[in-house]
This record gives sequence, structure tokens and C-alpha cells, in this order.
Amino acid sequence: MVCLAYILIILFRLGLCNTVDALDDSADFGKHLPPRAVDGIAKRQNRGFGIKAVNVRKGVLRHGTVAQTAAHCRHIDGTLRDEVGKNRRLGRGNLAEKTAAAIGLPAPEQQQETIRQLQHRASWQPPIKDDGAHIDEQDIVDVLVMGSGFCEGRFRIQEFFSATVLPTVKEKADWLKKEYGIGGRTWDFRDGERGFLDYDAKGLRIKRYASDNAPDYFRLLPWNEVARRLHLLVHNDQYLDENNKQGYEKWEAEQQAKRDARQAEIDYAEKTIADFCEREGLGGPDFSNLTHIDLAYSTTGDGEHEIQVYANFLRNEIVYLVDGSFVDSARFNSTRALAKEGIEDIEFSQFIDDAEAAYEAYQERYKPKPVEKRPLAAGDTVYLENDHPFTVEEIGIFDVHLRDEDFPLIGRAVNRGKFARLLAANPKNNALAAPDTVVEGQVIEETNTPEEPVEGEVLEPTGEPAEETSSGFGEQVLQAAELIALREAYLPNNYIPPQDPAPPRTPREKFSANITAIRTLKSIEKRMADGGPHANGKEQEILAQYSGWGGLSDAFEPNKDSWHSEYTELKSLLTEEEYAAARSSTLTAFYTPPEVIDAMYTTLRKMGVGAGTILEPSMGVGAFFGKSHSYLYEPTTRLFGVELDSLTGRIARQLYQKANIQITGFEKADLPDSFFDVVIGNVPFGDYSVVDPQYNRLHFKIHDYFIAKSIDKLRTGGIIAFVTSSGTLDKKSEEVRRYINARCDFIGAVRLPDSTFKSAGTKAMADIIFLQKRDRILEQDANWLHTTQTEDGLSLNSYFAEHPEMVCGTLKTVSGPYGPTLTCEAFADKPLADVLKEAMSHLHAEFHFQDIELQESGAVDASIPAEPDVRNFSFCIRNGKFYYRENAIMREVSLGATSAARMRLLIELRDTTRELIQAQLEDMPDEVITELQAKLNRQYDHYHSKFGLINSRGASLDMRDDSGYFLLCSLENLDSEGNFIGKSDMFSKRTIRAARPAERVETASEALALSVGERAGIHDMFLNYPDIETQIIAASVRNPIHVNDCALAGADIATVPYKVIEQMIHHPLTDQGIEKFKDDYIKVFGE
Repeated sequence: MVCLAYILIILFRLGLCNTVDALDDSADFGKHLPPRAVDGIAKRQNRGFGIKAVNVRKGVLRHGTVAQTAAHCRHIDGTLRDEVGKNRRLGRGNLAEKTAAAIGLPAPEQQQETIRQLQHRASWQPPIKDDGAHIDEQDIVDVLVMGSGFCEGRFRIQEFFSATVLPTVKEKADWLKKEYGIGGRTWDFRDGERGFLDYDAKGLRIKRYASDNAPDYFRLLPWNEVARRLHLLVHNDQYLDENNKQGYEKWEAEQQAKRDARQAEIDYAEKTIADFCEREGLGGPDFSNLTHIDLAYSTTGDGEHEIQVYANFLRNEIVYLVDGSFVDSARFNSTRALAKEGIEDIEFSQFIDDAEAAYEAYQERYKPKPVEKRPLAAGDTVYLENDHPFTVEEIGIFDVHLRDEDFPLIGRAVNRGKFARLLAANPKNNALAAPDTVVEGQVIEETNTPEEPVEGEVLEPTGEPAEETSSGFGEQVLQAAELIALREAYLPNNYIPPQDPAPPRTPREKFSANITAIRTLKSIEKRMADGGPHANGKEQEILAQYSGWGGLSDAFEPNKDSWHSEYTELKSLLTEEEYAAARSSTLTAFYTPPEVIDAMYTTLRKMGVGAGTILEPSMGVGAFFGKSHSYLYEPTTRLFGVELDSLTGRIARQLYQKANIQITGFEKADLPDSFFDVVIGNVPFGDYSVVDPQYNRLHFKIHDYFIAKSIDKLRTGGIIAFVTSSGTLDKKSEEVRRYINARCDFIGAVRLPDSTFKSAGTKAMADIIFLQKRDRILEQDANWLHTTQTEDGLSLNSYFAEHPEMVCGTLKTVSGPYGPTLTCEAFADKPLADVLKEAMSHLHAEFHFQDIELQESGAVDASIPAEPDVRNFSFCIRNGKFYYRENAIMREVSLGATSAARMRLLIELRDTTRELIQAQLEDMPDEVITELQAKLNRQYDHYHSKFGLINSRGASLDMRDDSGYFLLCSLENLDSEGNFIGKSDMFSKRTIRAARPAERVETASEALALSVGERAGIHDMFLNYPDIETQIIAASVRNPIHVNDCALAGADIATVPYKVIEQMIHHPLTDQGIEKFKDDYIKVFGE
């Protein structure tokens, strides 16, 4: 027995949590191990390794938690065999053979055989949904008639489904969710096999464990299905057996007696309140809500505060409110006691007097403590006019000298008297004491004019060279003008491009303009690092000439003699990272022609889009920002951009200095959902996907991913205007289009000719697509979801087939790298701008801008533009005022003094809680977590001392519209009666663990999934084994794209059909070049 117990301990330590399951299924174990021996092993296991709910039934070891989690445990290679060998040497320990046989201990050979059988159980397989072969109807009935597993659960279910009038299906399902709760328990089937029952929000899950290494089987019954079955069982008198029926009759009688007694208490209390109202000359009481029955309503003696007193029959209390906030309550043992002791002999005036006394005590208890001020010192930050921060540089005899952090070269001197008033006007400065305004008995008077010498005063020489002083009014004016110009140089400014931009340039002209722009950018960045201003107007004109490296691949070829000087210049000017990014963009950086952008904005204006919040998720240097024209001048226009390339993004920041531009991938950009009025741009094209955990499940290509994510960033009613790949509309699969159509109304699309991006050296067919976001997801059919076929059998969206006027050219079939390809050839006799204007005149939509009511200070419901760092449907404080963000705007909220004080503390608590959660998600060090937990504790204790529980009626009324209120409620642990038990674990423990990459897998399929899913290459998995010489072979290659993907994935060998190899040596641009060379040869030399 000692030997077998030791083996079990080893197996548990090795992670083989399903060992006990295997022993349970072993026939030998049940025969040879006596119940007392098994009980001893169970106790040791339970005591030594924390196994929960271990019990013994008929000599078989069973468990609860271990059985539930066994499927998730894994076997560690090698160690098990070592431990087994160790136990083989131990044999039966120090027990004599006769003693071991007498107590029923199996022979060592039998024990080893059992362990060998267990090794096969280590590989876990996911359970299989059963079709009734393994979990039949009788099994379901057996589970249902056992009830919810709680005390008297069967009786409650019988009573609920025996009602004369049953509730709706949803109400029955909701009731069952509450009755069963979330959890589970072990289950024994009729045939003796074991299983498990799970209850959660989805329904009741019945699982049957399989033997050996076979997968388990399960059946999931949604709660509405459970309700239907229970109703039939109760209706047919099959739910309770005869023994339970007798118990149910007794229980039902007890419940009825309790209900009668409770109703008698309520009747007595209602009569007492009715008598009180009649005695005091009040109106009839309202008993429609037994948790809130008004007793008295008045004001305090000074008439400044409203008093409300009401009774709560559920909690047996009388509650006192002042200005809608809780100040006190009187609790009673029962509803009858509430009526008899709290209302029966009480007069109306006494309720009011008690409320006033409670309010006075409440104010005294939570009276704010005076803030201890410390003297102002150099280096302190103070907040003066318009909440603007300044740093104190020096405290002089007469003036306080300040430095504006936004304009570090410009100083400011403020008279001590004026500074004291400015300091006191902003509550952020409460902890600072202004310097004295009396120096050596003299009162320092405020003055705005410089001191002048007293007439007749003689200035004696000091022996030191005199400082140069300005003389004359003209010199003072010039100095003031220079100061103003310097200040304006630091003010951000957006670049406004010319209405008629220059036509496309030659490749060398583009290269020269790019180089000049990069040199100018680096000069500006060096100046700013030294404290200088950002780009001025002339520098912005130079930066705006940057057009990227599309079509300039020759400049990156070191062996290209005709471009050698340009190559050398690039290498010397750019860093390694900048050079690599620029070179990779030569085939992807296709800047949008101005006529396309103009046509898109013209259409948006026709739809009603004026100023607003605009996002360009793949902005380049901001071509779409520059063409927004009058939008840039509107005070309510806010521009947001995202650009992956560092060099391009930095230029964009200098061009559009008022915009919020993030230099990162769209998948990593920190942008709020449901925020933007318009999302516009030219999204990247490509036959590859972006890794974004929120959207990985969609498996969209990059252009479709940009559309999907932009929909989430758009507010309801907002419009998307994108230039995207023609594949979005023409691909045969409708998956992407159905995803879009479920969330947006399709306004229309325009097909661009393949020569639209010829200035970038490419011919690509693209579409302009317009979408308007709906307020809900709606699955419906639409014509644009489907495709048809051209005469040549190529896929074409049905929208273009039915609306040829939306095609800006002639659709033709040409030879492509992978066979016949559909393209759109531009009209030879019509400029693109005219064709676009005609096509887009057919697009119609109504855009309703969310008006921002910029009212005077103090006005109710004033609004300001929403800030992206404020979560949607959340409260915030700006300039001492409360605002509530709702999509693209933040409305000012008017609050009473008590509510404002409570809200201020709750917002601080909410933000700190989120900060702590984020720190845990980022796996910050323990010191950071401990510091944040201490901060959270201080803030909660301060709030609790002033306002009590977060889970209170007052906090709920103030904060319930905030999306983070329920997060705050989770900070408190309450009992079933709503009484405070203690703080949640978040105050003292790490409650969230950051995601960690897998370090070990058990099977080849797991290794492949991990390598491709997390490391983006098969070869990476072999880097952990440098001693193993490995080559990877790829098969099932069908086209040249597959060959490229295999190379990127790290394959060494690929089995490629000869047809694909032929396709690989052809490229449309190469073929065009060869044909052009032939034509030129014939023109010069003839046939």
C-alpha cells in the first residue's frame, strides 16, 4: 500500500492529474485494493497535494476537481519513466510478501502494468458532440430529475413549472440559469460509467468520460430546451418520484405558511402607512414598489436642501435622503417591527427632524479636512489661466518668474499679488502657498508698466560694465514683434496644399524631391531636439513634395550604373531601418492621385459631411488630409492618422501639426471605437493578412481587414470612403462582403481604371467604396454581395454588371501572370476627373453630423468634441467640469454638490482600477503592482469614509451610466443581503496574469499550429534544436504565390509543378518591356 501510494504521489507531482481516473477505470485496482487502503491514500493525496473533493465509494477512488481538470493536464516526457524505474526497484517497500498479500496489495508486476496502461491516458483529445448514441434520452431525464444540486432545488423546480400560468420561454430560461448557477458536479450513468455535469450561461452540458485513450462525448442542452423538457416532466407527473412527492407536499405547505406570514406583515405595514398618511393629511401611499414607499418630503429649515424619507419593506428599513443622497437609515428586525416601532406613533415633523439631524451628523463626519499647504518653491508646477501649466523658475522680490513648457524659450514674470490670486483660482494649486505679498514692510502693488528712474536721481557708477538697455519706443515695438513671431513659430499649424498641384514628375525628379524633403525633415528634428520650433510654412512646402518610393526601385539597386549616385546618396542619408523600410515600399507605396481624392471629398460634401472627426488609417504623408480643404479651418475638425513607415509618418506630423498621428501599424494603433465621423483613405492592397488578435478569426486579407476594423472605429451613421482592391468586390467568396453588409449600408462603389496609379509605376485595378454604418448588426441579402461572370468567364460583382455607369473605363480581359485577368482600361477621350464626377453623381446618402453645442460657461448640456483617451459612455472631468462621452461628443453634466464630490472620487477609483488591470496585463514588476494597489487602497478608504459603499443607491444613481461602474462594484465583496464583507482580491493580489507564449508542446500538430500561429514560420520551431539537421519540404503548391509563401515560411524544398515554374518566369511588366523592345527594334531595323 505504501508503494502504491508513493507511485500515486509521483504521478500527481508529474502533472498526470488523470491518473486517478485511470485507476478508477482499472478492474484490478478495484479488486485488489480494500476500501480502507484507498481511504488512506485519498487522505494522503488530499492533505499533501491540495486535491479537492476526494471520496471513496465501494473501494474505488473518485474525485471532483481532479476529474474536471484531468483533461487539461499534460505528461512530461522522460521523467515518468525514471520515476517508474525507481518504484520498480522499491517493490513493495519494507513490507513482507505475506503482509502485503494479507492486506490485498497487488504484486509489483500488477502495479507496473497498471502504470503502463496509464501512460496512454496522457494524450488528451477534445470531446465529441454526441448524437444520442452515448448519451440517450433516458440519461437526460436522469440528470433533469436530480434537480439543480442545491438544497430543495427539485421542489423549487416542481413549484415553478406547476404554476397555472407559465412565464415566457425567455423568463423560464432566465429562472433556470439563476437556479442552477455556474458550476458543475460529477455524474454516474446508469451503466456505471462516469461523467460530469456543467452549468453555465449557455446551458446544461452532460459529458460521458471515455475509457482508454478515446475522446469523451457530450451533449449541450440550452436553457430553453431544459425548460421545455422540465415542463413536460412536471406536466406528465414524471419529475418527482413517490418519496419526493411526499416531501414536496410538506415543503409546499411550509412555503405557503411562510408566504402567508409575510403577507400578513406587509398588510399590517401597509395599513400603518395608510393610517399615517391619513393622520398627517397626506395623499394616499403608493405601494407599487415595496422597496421604496414615500413617507415624507420636505426641505431643511433654511430651505436649501430637499429631504426625502421612504420605507423599504425588502430590507426592513426607513431611509433618509438629502438632495437625493443617502445620509442615514433605521433598520428593524421585521416588516411588522418597522411599521410598529418606526411609523405607527411617529409624526411627519419627527421624520423631517431626524433627517436634518442625520444630515448635520453626515456633514460633520465627512467634512473635508483643511489642506496643508507648503511654500511655493522653484521647480513646482502651477496651473494658471485656462488650466495651463507653468514651471516656477525663480521667486523674486517683486515677481514670480515662470516657464511655459509649450514654449520653453519664452519666459513670463507675474507680480506677486496677481500671482497669488491666479494660484488660488485653480483648485489644482491647493497644496501650494503663494509667496508673501509684503516684503520688508512694503506692500507690493500690481503694475503692468516697467519701473522708471525718479526724476533728479543720480546714478553712481559701480565700476561694472553697464548692461545694454533698449532705448526708444521703436526698439520696444521691434522686440515685442520678435517675441510675438517667436511665439507663433511654436504654434501648431496644418499645411494647406495648392488647389492645382503639379503634374506627375519623372522618376529622377521624384527622387530629388524626396531627398530634399528628407534632409529638411532631419534638419527640423535636430532643431526641435534643441528646443526649437517645428516646421514652418516654407519647410512644409518642401516636405509636401515627398511622394514615397513607389516606382523608384532602381535607386535601391547597387549594381544599377545609371542610378549609382542616387543609391550612394540614399545609403548615406538614411539609417539602416529607414533604408530597409523605404526599399520594401517600392512595390506597395502607391500614392492616390489628387483627382481621386477631390472626387471623394466632393461626394462626401454632397452627402452632408462637413467638419468633424476624420480618420485616415493608412495615411502616407497625409494626402487625404491636405485635400480636405475647408475642413481644416473648422474649429470642430479633428484629424487622426496612422502610418506604419517611420520616415513617412514623421513627415506627416510636420505637415499636419494639429493632427493626432500615430506611427505604428493599424493593428497596434490606440484608437477608440464608435468615435469617428468619417474614415477615408487608400488602404494597403496585398494577398497577406495582419496579425490582430481581435480580428484574426476573420482571416481577412489586409485590405479587407482595414475595412472591418474601420467599421468598428466609425460611429453610428458615419461614412467610410475607401480606395480598395477590386478583389473586395469581385472575389467569388461572399464572406467579406456579408460581414460588411451586416454592419453597414452599401452606398455604392466606383471602379477605377488600371492606369490610376501609373505615376507609381504600377497598373492595378481598384475600387472606391462608400459605406454608412448602421446602429445594429442586420443579416440581409443585397445585390452587391453576389458576383456574376463576364463573357470570358471571369468574376465581376453584380453591382457593376447592373450599373455600368459606375465603371470609369472599359472592362477587358487581358493575359495576367496566372491566366486571363479582368482589367479596366481608361477612356482615351475623357479625363479621369470628369469621368469620376459623372460616376459619383449617382451616389446618394444622408449624413447627420453630431452637433457640438459650444455654449457659454455654466450652461447646461454644453458639449465639447470627444477626446480619444476617454472611453465611450464614460464620465470625465475637464477644467473642473463633468462631461459624459457619447460617441464623438462629450456633453457637460450638471451635478449637485454631493453628487459631484462622490463622482470625483469614483472617477479616480475607476481610472486607478483600470491602470492596475493594465499593469497586470503587461506583466509589470511587483513593485509597480504594489504601488498601484496601495494607491487603490488609499482612494477606496477615502471614498468609503465619505460615502460608504460603491454598491449603494447613491453611487448607482450617479455612476450607473458609466461603462466602468460595474468594474467599480467588483471591488467590494458583499453577502446575499448586500452587506459589506471585505475588499476584493485586487487590492492585495495579482488577479490577472499576462499571456505567456507556450514553451512546450506534445504533438507534431501542436508544434505546427504554434509555429505558424505565433512565430509565423515553420523553421522557427527547429531553432530550439540546433544539433538536429533538418530541412523542411513543402507540397501542394498550386501557383507562384504559394511558392513565395513557402519561402517566407522557411521551407528548404518545395515540390512545384512545371506549369507553376513557367508562370514564375513570366511577369506582366517584363512581358510588356520585351514587346516594347521588339517594337522599337522593328522600327529601327525592320523585320
